[in-house]
Amino acid sequence: MPFEEIVISYYLKEFWTAQSRQLHAHSSSFLEQNVAQSSTRILCGEQANTIQIFALAHYLLFCAFRRQIVHSPPKAPQMPSHVQNNNDPVLIFTMKWGGLYGPHYVNNLARGVKKHLKRPHRFICFTDDPKGLDNGVEAMPLPELGLPEGHNDTRWQKLALFRKDLMGLKGTALFLDLDLVVVDDLEPLFEIDGAFRIIRDDDLFRSKPLRKVNPSRDAFLHSVGNSSVFRYEVGAHSYILDTFVADPDTVTNKFEISQQFQSDQLATHAHLSYWPKEWCVSFKNHCVPRGFSSYFAAPSLPEGARIVVFAGSPKMDDALNGKGSKWYRRIGDVSWLKSQWMNAS
Repeated sequence: MPFEEIVISYYLKEFWTAQSRQLHAHSSSFLEQNVAQSSTRILCGEQANTIQIFALAHYLLFCAFRRQIVHSPPKAPQMPSHVQNNNDPVLIFTMKWGGLYGPHYVNNLARGVKKHLKRPHRFICFTDDPKGLDNGVEAMPLPELGLPEGHNDTRWQKLALFRKDLMGLKGTALFLDLDLVVVDDLEPLFEIDGAFRIIRDDDLFRSKPLRKVNPSRDAFLHSVGNSSVFRYEVGAHSYILDTFVADPDTVTNKFEISQQFQSDQLATHAHLSYWPKEWCVSFKNHCVPRGFSSYFAAPSLPEGARIVVFAGSPKMDDALNGKGSKWYRRIGDVSWLKSQWMNAS
């Protein structure tokens, strides 16, 4: 064998011996395991020639490339670059339709956001009745769901926020339900990465052991996001609304509420991620002392909380006005929370 071929063969042998051992350590298929074992024996033996080495080199290159494609973890969704620029105004959305909530809910929420969000923002309320809204609130009509003819169920109205063209609005939006209180800085909600951030619904409630009877159902419900507070890019998740509008009967028969369907779609597209658990807390389950201890201590704000959500009962209006107590759960002084909601100094 010529001297040059001996040198090339030696260095190829050393290099591909290391590669084949690495393949053996990390490969997942039976074929790759066998080839790795065989190639190691050939390359470490005295019978290896240049043709064998080159043939194995090509195959090991293929396996390494395949392993890179198949086994490399997906890249985490990146936060849009403009979110990091504090000079660009972000969008704050809320919705009000029907008679359940008066305009003071919108106005108090807008003042709470203004108090706790220093970066430029637009506060937009999608509503069927703009009467009574403060001047700082931009009133816009409710976006259309676009349901097929004959379908008039508007319980899932919130899904209209995922229109590809949402009244010409662009950029990053934080949606807030009306029955919540902003209690601390909202800036981190725009600094954290992720294509879509939402509350994990289970984080607002106590554990439900009986759900374990159906493990697959339990796993799905554990993945569901609570749409009281979520951040997204306007127009980036139009597949949610498109899928719903394409067959609303099938969707509403399969899913109990819109946030289950919304979460399923986001998870399917690998866009679902959650807020840190301590940021959005439940008034009933995190602020009110549990059980009979509530007779000896008033509700208090958990450390790290930024938003207090009124999920389930009692409703916010009742709790802030001294109502909503049960024999097993007293709701004491909540003047600190009412002050935050009304933005008293």
